[in-house]
Amino acid sequence: MFTIRFELSLRQDSLEYQSKANKIFQKLLNLKKIISSLALFSVNESLEELNTNYIKFLSVDYYLALLASKKFDKDNPQAFTLKVNSLKLSKYLYLQFLKTLDNYSILNKDLLQKLKAFQSTENDESSDDNNDSEFKNTIFTNTNPMSRREEKIKFFKYENSINDQLKYYENKYKNLNENDIDEEILRELHLTRINLLVVKAFKDLENIQMELQLLSNRSIPAPKIQSVGKENTNQTKDQKYASKDNKSNILSEENNYGYTENLETLNKSILSKEGKVLRPFTLYSKKDQLRKKVFGTGQELPTMSIEEYLDEEMKRGGIVKQSITGNESDSESDDEEKDNYDEVGVYKKREWDDFTDTHKKGSGNTMNMG
Repeated sequence: MFTIRFELSLRQDSLEYQSKANKIFQKLLNLKKIISSLALFSVNESLEELNTNYIKFLSVDYYLALLASKKFDKDNPQAFTLKVNSLKLSKYLYLQFLKTLDNYSILNKDLLQKLKAFQSTENDESSDDNNDSEFKNTIFTNTNPMSRREEKIKFFKYENSINDQLKYYENKYKNLNENDIDEEILRELHLTRINLLVVKAFKDLENIQMELQLLSNRSIPAPKIQSVGKENTNQTKDQKYASKDNKSNILSEENNYGYTENLETLNKSILSKEGKVLRPFTLYSKKDQLRKKVFGTGQELPTMSIEEYLDEEMKRGGIVKQSITGNESDSESDDEEKDNYDEVGVYKKREWDDFTDTHKKGSGNTMNMG
């Protein structure tokens, strides 16, 4: 089975890296055309019917998708658009790779569920016209954080098991003699490598989805404004003013981003050492503010009386004027009866005080003892 190796010492945006990637991409495209012309794969056949030597060619779409995701031309003025298109092409090729494997029932139950979830969200995004929709992680189907964590752990364990199987079959294949090659071991080796590429394909699809979401939120780069050269000193004043007006119009048309092109210095001094005015200023701006603070009412003094405030609140509906009801009239009559009762008690106390003044203690009935 063929594999593609990238030189890690090269930068992905370098010309040498992109040139090598494009050459490999074209060779794989030619290989894909040959495979389709020979009809090596068919929807009507099963995995058992597939020739062992043909299994390795199932990975062509994977490597095409991998190379498409790495395309980048920083010197191209349309680099932003080209990057988005290359990522979409890569996503399409990854899906084509997984669908082909699904036709041969190579994907297990969990991976097939992930693929169907991804395809359903792809259909929703294609029918939705809003490009700023919230990013949906289509690789891990669960939205619950705990379930999603368990799903990631399960996916990680599955990847480790595939790597262990691959090491086992590679060591077993190396120990075989060239004249005594077991076709069953070779077949299992090819299928194990394909399963490992499936895991990588799902990871790459997740990264592509995230990158496309970031690029969709990114604003289009602003066009560069050409610098205006020095004016000719031989121009007249009218010509200078006319040229300045034309330049300002050009700048306003090209730069409509809500900011000024003039560079200003903060805290610039008003006068130069020679006494020349360097910037416009106002003499009495702070003076008026200080005067208002001195002669103003301040924060402690009220601006209206309590009665005025209550009247204003009643006009605005903040206070509801209560009407006198029957219960309130009854309470007022009870208060009047209490007042009358209190007056009778006062008179009785006064009479008792007068009685004690005129009659000494013990001068009453002595029970025939005095």
